[in-house]
Amino acid sequence: MISVFLGTSEYTPETVHLFSDETSVSLDVVFALFFPALTGFTAGNAMSEDLKNSKKSIPLGTLSAIGVGLVIYLGLAVFIALNVNSEGLKTDYNFLMKMALFTLAVVAGIWGAILSSALGGILRSSRILKVISINKVIID
Repeated sequence: MISVFLGTSEYTPETVHLFSDETSVSLDVVFALFFPALTGFTAGNAMSEDLKNSKKSIPLGTLSAIGVGLVIYLGLAVFIALNVNSEGLKTDYNFLMKMALFTLAVVAGIWGAILSSALGGILRSSRILKVISINKVIID
């Protein structure tokens, strides 16, 4: 993210239209774009058995993660609205890599997110199965 914010853009718009009526996007499309970024907030729930006070830590951690994610995504949305014209958004899906100060940092961030999600899913599944069996959630 720092590499993107510090980078330069060849897509800088001449004017900024924050609330334009020229094209509208449905809520389904916005949801599809941002939902994958929000699924990691509950990752700590699967590790609740390791926490000293899970009743306090899980809500605090989840709400803190949502708050930090909200600030980052709103900041990125405003940054893109101010620094990338609409034609660049429509035609070039790799514009973040092109405008980043260090392209490899963007690629590393993407791979880091992919691998951490995959490994988190693998590690969480065994913990969830363990807690289900201890608490006898599924009974014969």
